[in-house]
Amino acid sequence: MAQVPPRPAPLGGARPLIAVLGAGAGRRMGGAKLTRPCAGRPLGIWARDLAAGMPGADAIWIAGPAGDDGLAGPLPVVVNAEAADGIGTSLACAARAAAERAAPALIIMLADMPMVTAALLGRLMAARGACAARYPDGRLGVPARFEPRGYPALMGLHGDSGGNRLLRRIGARAMDAEPGELLDVDTEQALAAAAAVLAAR
Repeated sequence: MAQVPPRPAPLGGARPLIAVLGAGAGRRMGGAKLTRPCAGRPLGIWARDLAAGMPGADAIWIAGPAGDDGLAGPLPVVVNAEAADGIGTSLACAARAAAERAAPALIIMLADMPMVTAALLGRLMAARGACAARYPDGRLGVPARFEPRGYPALMGLHGDSGGNRLLRRIGARAMDAEPGELLDVDTEQALAAAAAVLAAR
């Protein structure tokens, strides 16, 4: 039986919305990746606390059908019942949530990117128009900022189609990040590397 997503908790005012995507199964790391210890706390908590602490923005956690594993904390949870179909469905959920709230901007971040800093999110929030982090290979990706005119296109995403192609199509500006800041924890080696850096902060 499909789980019906709950109505999002009301958030105040027309403020930017940060969506932390935490619906992935983490199969490449044996499942429940976001609960794995990383520098003394579950991996997913780093992104959650960053989003929750950003002044001038609201934040939500996108969870899979099984729930948030207790990781969302103070963040309202939006359940993506189709999470198994790929990250595109989580992006669509985030865009729908932003549209429902009339958010003037949507900032997408991944729960398995613990190295992202408040400085980068702050620059995305202060920016105008669509923009996204520039990776070392030149491609654009998350964290990324979308404006309301981009929400319908995000809502149309499905499967494993992420927002990279969409960012190029809408002419998103590139935003540089600090070295290592865009580490996506998908392997044991990446988890160990992130833990070492975060423990030293």
